[in-house]
Amino acid sequence: MGNNLFRNFLLSVYLLLLFANRYFGIAIINLLLYAFGFICFLFYFFRAIEGRIRFCFKTFFLVICLLINIIFVINYNQNLSFFSVFIAASYFGAALLMNNTVIKSKLSYLPFIFNCFYLALFYIRDRSFVNVFADQSVNYVSIMMILSLFPIYISQYQNGLKRSNYGVICISIFFSVLALGRGGILSCILLLFLTIYYRIFNEKLKRNAILMVMVVMVGIIFMGLLAVILPRLLGHLPGFQEKGMDSNGRLLVWGIWLAKNFSSAKGIIFGENVISNIPDVFPHLHNSYLMFYADYGLIGFLFCIFCLIKLGAFLHKTNTSLFSLFFVFCFRAFTDVVFGNFYGDFFLFYFIIIYFYKSKKLFSVYDKFSVFARRKENCKNLSIQ
Repeated sequence: MGNNLFRNFLLSVYLLLLFANRYFGIAIINLLLYAFGFICFLFYFFRAIEGRIRFCFKTFFLVICLLINIIFVINYNQNLSFFSVFIAASYFGAALLMNNTVIKSKLSYLPFIFNCFYLALFYIRDRSFVNVFADQSVNYVSIMMILSLFPIYISQYQNGLKRSNYGVICISIFFSVLALGRGGILSCILLLFLTIYYRIFNEKLKRNAILMVMVVMVGIIFMGLLAVILPRLLGHLPGFQEKGMDSNGRLLVWGIWLAKNFSSAKGIIFGENVISNIPDVFPHLHNSYLMFYADYGLIGFLFCIFCLIKLGAFLHKTNTSLFSLFFVFCFRAFTDVVFGNFYGDFFLFYFIIIYFYKSKKLFSVYDKFSVFARRKENCKNLSIQ
């Protein structure tokens, strides 16, 4: 119990600093967060060596292949630096800490409350979210709201709680509207629709296939109409048309980079450099999947897609609330960078860990029945005798 409270404290401080520093952009805090995550990674790595965590050969082989792939990709397209490997390891270490922590329900709301409090104060002062982030556009308001929901949903999953979360979803929609981003608004409304679907209709629809198809079709038509009508409904807001409603820029960037990327065999395998192949006004591709391709090459991209599909299927069977949020997370990733050396990596690593842990396909975290643990216990019993 005491260890879990201490881990809750560490995780709460880590999450608060992680979200807070996205607004403030203090370099020393970033380094401290990366260092803390990397220390967690080393801690659990050495526990694995001791036998507390059981790895199989397939896991080891997979990690080695990915690291070799990253080295080749970095040398070719230079989208990432070798420091990016350290960042990925730090997020993985923090995810291991979360996996070994039963998050207290009240503490899980801290990142969400901080986001709401800070955004509300900022909007009251400036009447907009321009410059709310140190180095990101206002589109990331909705991303930060979605990411801050993960600790809440994960805590409910860990503690076996079933809650609708309508309140936090509606608050997320509210701030997304204020941020003037179509992608964020659609994502949060989609989360609300999925929540209603699974909370109210799921059991009934399982017994009625025709009704299920009708509800899904109505949902698709509703989201399509919303995507068309939303700009006109909210067009009266100051700056709405100029900040986030035009998707032509994204389509242009995607087309330019894809054309360059598929013009050579090396580009297809390793991914082309982003900065030198897109207009200067765009700092990245505004698409997590394409950025992942650019950063990690074809092998990394295919591995990412494979993991997302497997995780989606796993979460759909395990917890529909987490699946809804995960689905929205993947949906939001189409128009901005939410994972791939960003905060979303932390939560993706967590889901990958619990997938492997629950399915027991690659490794088990803190497997009390590992060979090492049994041998140690047998030796102890022999010494007592």
